[in-house]
Amino acid sequence: MLPQNAGRISRHMQMCASGSSVTGFHTGPLWMKSMWLQLGPMIMDKLHREDVLIHLEQKKCTVGNSSVEPYIAAHNMLLAHASATRLYREKYQAVQKGVVGINIYTMWSYPLTNSTADLEATQRFLDFYSGWILEPLVFGDYPSVMKKNVGSRLPSFSKVQSEAIRGTLDFIGINHYYSFYVNDRPLEKGIRDFSLDIAADYRGKTVCHSIHDYPFIACNSLDTFPGTSDSFI
Repeated sequence: MLPQNAGRISRHMQMCASGSSVTGFHTGPLWMKSMWLQLGPMIMDKLHREDVLIHLEQKKCTVGNSSVEPYIAAHNMLLAHASATRLYREKYQAVQKGVVGINIYTMWSYPLTNSTADLEATQRFLDFYSGWILEPLVFGDYPSVMKKNVGSRLPSFSKVQSEAIRGTLDFIGINHYYSFYVNDRPLEKGIRDFSLDIAADYRGKTVCHSIHDYPFIACNSLDTFPGTSDSFI
């Protein structure tokens, strides 16, 4: 996603909001009034298609740069979300009584062993997969472990951007499909992508393939929201 698309998304939201008199409506990537502002699934779907699935299938991406592009795309999407949310709240929320939310596509993780390294890797997995999106929206910045592992490849928020994006959601939705056992692995040197930046192995053992088969799997993601320990409780 390019930076200039933030304005386009805001205009799209304004067009849909100004022309609606119903209690809820769908705007494509945005849901306003009493529904979703679906940013998380968009980010993770793009990430899975262009980075994670390629990594899992042992394929090499020959187009683009998976080392930086997922982070740039997510960063610009977050700024677009902040812009659209601010516009909605300033012009429409008082009259329409709507709420703005974000739907996070998250995968839960369990430590493969009780070792300190695997416990830290499990939290790191959650920080990358969910904290990546949620922490900027709640606290105004990315998780510290992401800034440490990704370094200069992770875009930074200016003070103005941080203040603008913080608190730009009224509720959080969760899409949950997979849970994994996670174990630690050393952070590799050289060129890395999103998967390698996590410094965790989560390909070996899958807890389940569908929440419909194992409904208990998502319970922990509701008790402690992914990526932030007890920060959102």
